[in-house]
Amino acid sequence: MQEQSLADETCWECSRCTLLNSIGLEDPYTARCEACGSLRRHDPPAEQHDFSRSGLHRQESIPQRESLERSNSSSRSQSQKARKILYLMRGLPGSGKSTLAKTLGGKILSADHFFTGRDGKYNYDPKLAWRAHLKCQSRTKEHMEHEIPVIIVDNTNVEKKDMVPYVRLACEYGYWVKLREPDTPWKFDVKILAEKNTHNVELDTIARMLQRYQRDIKAKDLVQAVKAKMQRAVAHSATSGEHTSAHGVGRASTAARSESHPRTVAGGGAGAAATCTNVDDDSEPCRPSPAKRARMAKHAQTSGGSVRYPLFSLTALPRSGDDNVVGDDNVVTVGDDNVMTFAVSLQEILRLHRFTTTVHFNYKFDLPWLVAQYPRAARPMPMLIVHGFAAHSPEQQLLVEHVRGLQGAPDRSANIKLAMAPNILPYGTHHTKMMLLFAERGLRVVVHTANLVEADWTAKTQGVWISPLLPRLDPAVDKVSDLLADNHDDVLRKVPAGFGRDFVRYLLQYTVRKTTQAGTPAVAYDATSVSYLSNVIRKVLAHDFSAIEHVTFVGSVPGTHRADDRHLWGHQKLKTELQNVHDKLTLRDDDYFVGQFSSIGSVGRNGSDQWFREDMHYSVNGGLTGAPPPRLSLVWPTPDDVRNSLAGWRAGDSLPFSERDAKNAMFLKRLCHRWKASWCGRTAASPHIKTYARWRKDGHSLVWVLLTSANLSKAAWGKLQKQGSQLSILSYEAGVLFTEAGVGKRIVPCYLAKDLSQEACCPIPYDIPLTPYQHGDTMFTRDTAYTEPDISGAHRVVSLS
Repeated sequence: MQEQSLADETCWECSRCTLLNSIGLEDPYTARCEACGSLRRHDPPAEQHDFSRSGLHRQESIPQRESLERSNSSSRSQSQKARKILYLMRGLPGSGKSTLAKTLGGKILSADHFFTGRDGKYNYDPKLAWRAHLKCQSRTKEHMEHEIPVIIVDNTNVEKKDMVPYVRLACEYGYWVKLREPDTPWKFDVKILAEKNTHNVELDTIARMLQRYQRDIKAKDLVQAVKAKMQRAVAHSATSGEHTSAHGVGRASTAARSESHPRTVAGGGAGAAATCTNVDDDSEPCRPSPAKRARMAKHAQTSGGSVRYPLFSLTALPRSGDDNVVGDDNVVTVGDDNVMTFAVSLQEILRLHRFTTTVHFNYKFDLPWLVAQYPRAARPMPMLIVHGFAAHSPEQQLLVEHVRGLQGAPDRSANIKLAMAPNILPYGTHHTKMMLLFAERGLRVVVHTANLVEADWTAKTQGVWISPLLPRLDPAVDKVSDLLADNHDDVLRKVPAGFGRDFVRYLLQYTVRKTTQAGTPAVAYDATSVSYLSNVIRKVLAHDFSAIEHVTFVGSVPGTHRADDRHLWGHQKLKTELQNVHDKLTLRDDDYFVGQFSSIGSVGRNGSDQWFREDMHYSVNGGLTGAPPPRLSLVWPTPDDVRNSLAGWRAGDSLPFSERDAKNAMFLKRLCHRWKASWCGRTAASPHIKTYARWRKDGHSLVWVLLTSANLSKAAWGKLQKQGSQLSILSYEAGVLFTEAGVGKRIVPCYLAKDLSQEACCPIPYDIPLTPYQHGDTMFTRDTAYTEPDISGAHRVVSLS
């Protein structure tokens, strides 16, 4: 075969725009990068699904792909050992640290960049220091994601804890860690440092930093400490009987030892000569973290009522140094030795398996950011975005523009399709937040509460439930000939009762054209979108859902649901499921109900609490009439809670509750409690998670808990009409319900867990006991102008136009 060149192609491994030359293999689509030597394919390297018609289209054989991956792995192991380095600079202001960093020949990142404007002026604000360090960590992660060979973090790093987040990233992305500090004669002379530093740091500040400066820190010790935490998680995985291999989680090999490489560099701090002190024997090369993969298995559940811990997860937040924000561990200790990880990031979810097709149901999207969260090799895989925006609306046009912008980019996905959810009614939304992740080995269903935008995954408290890997059924029994509306009963009979049937019933609603309350056809209906979604359902039906019988799917779909159908959706579905397990639950008069959400709609009218009391409160009590309903408590942030959050007043944009609705529902305030989440470090992470739970009086266990996208509104949960004979719902919602009877164990908060054999852990984020409103506290309303500045000095200004 003649050699060919593909100019201006970007290598997936080193992200460099270099010539990729074919190497004469039998496969003409394979080429080798001249920069790093890795192999790549010019067409997508895994099977793809065409949403426009049924069937799976394989672009290459599995043996070919596995051979290619082994070749890539071998070439990377030879090239990346020498080129992927993370330098952590250390030194007080004025010591020559930054000058030395410039001589190391890599990409320099610093928290100081946050305070440097476009005009080059430096304007430091101590109140925003935590945010500057979060930004620096985020940029470091982005550069590692793009495998920049040399990254230099130019911060003071006076203590070990300042460097731990970067060392953890190095372990996750396979970087060597090297510590470097200048060897200038004045590096610990406070007076000279105050004179020489370029940012006018005062002498007293430098003196305090010097008192905290930890000397003789070695990179090896840092790396080993971080690895030890990760390995404890792996050890817990083994001792708790989790079968990680069943979920595609393998064991990582022990990192190879390396020789020390003392290095002396000519340079200068503050305009003078400086040498690099060999502060340590360079660390071992970090390997991708086994704990990062093993901890994902902890979020999967297995069949037969045996539940792995925890029941669901929170989204992982970066470390900030603020006492109110989660640290770098996201773990709690259970019993004496067991360590449980209760948080997960979107990147970790998308790296569970080598997914071949992904489907995202959501309300808001940032497609360029979403694509960047995928592993580089997975970005060309087919992706379907299910949204609720009307055709030709500004939101829909923005999605179309994003898709066009991503088309043709060699390191981005070129196979994104958009599907509009049908039957969106006035004042309703497509609010479901869910993922379907298809792999060769099976399917993962993910139900969560976050929009697919960066701020929701990095600065807010969110919840995520990840199903176990659902294996494919035998091809002889997974064929579904038709998905027409009049054939739904036949389709559902093919799915065993339980989560699978409820879930498939929900998906089938995306293929039905319904009518409005007036009897006219729903306007929001697109035949192409329905075709895409029908083929997704065909793929879902080819999988076995029996592994998640202990979890109940609780959904809402728009429409007027009559007769028995009304018990399938919204608060009536919740009531029905609780009724089904009442005889297996021990209900007490002193139990209490806690509702926590991020939006409040129209729940009252002229001060009346009729819907809240007769519909919602009645359903969360399981429809019981002979016993008094549980005491009711709500969690809703005050203006101070929002003002002091990570995003400041901007966090209030995601807490819709108007002054008008507040006046119509004055009864809510007496039920409200402040947002406090100190046990999991998320008091400053504004709540976007939605949970509804029945607690025991002592706050030590829960009877049941629901994680859902549904906020407190009639549109989400539905309103009974015509003397209870029909239920009217306006929005799409999705959630998962856990009960003591279904789980088969006592449900306890993660921080109180002691015996994993008898307890199922629930990372419900707010603190118990709840923090009641004090005199003067009010419920935050989004359309109110608040005069006090937030943590960044901004004021909440509300436009009256």
